[in-house]
Amino acid sequence: MAIEDFGEYLHIDVSGSLHKSKKTGIACVSANNSFHIGLTISKRLKQELRRYLKVQNDYAQLYAISIYHLLSKVDLKSYRGLVICKDAPYDSVMIHLNRLFEGNQDYAKLVKYNIAELRSILGIPTYKSKADNRANSYRKRGLTHNRQDIGIPLCPIPINLISIKKCWKE
Repeated sequence: MAIEDFGEYLHIDVSGSLHKSKKTGIACVSANNSFHIGLTISKRLKQELRRYLKVQNDYAQLYAISIYHLLSKVDLKSYRGLVICKDAPYDSVMIHLNRLFEGNQDYAKLVKYNIAELRSILGIPTYKSKADNRANSYRKRGLTHNRQDIGIPLCPIPINLISIKKCWKE
């Protein structure tokens, strides 16, 4: 397969580790056009998640919930698949995503890859996700409203403890 075959895919990537106590940016970028959305998980939100939900045991679920919040704002009918970059174990993330999107036919039709699979399919071992740089922008500028329009304008999705708690499964 060629890179052009993956044009109608959404790339999802993380900048900054979920398990560290710093800001984390997560971006969802279309491979064939300039569409992108993202979210920022602040240091304070991570502290609240550790305190109330004991999230330090399951970062894959937090990553899946973040992806769910992003994909719920996207028209999935216009895409063929997802490319999810690894920050948490891919299999665990997919189990939680499938639980969150249960019954959603548009999500079920998407082909899902992790970035390692895509690299092996393309035969390019250094292939980077389209969302790599954008996730870094969301990490750095996503929470500062007066900086969101500097450079490439950001489209941040608000996320908080209550919205994560609704999707959290013990």
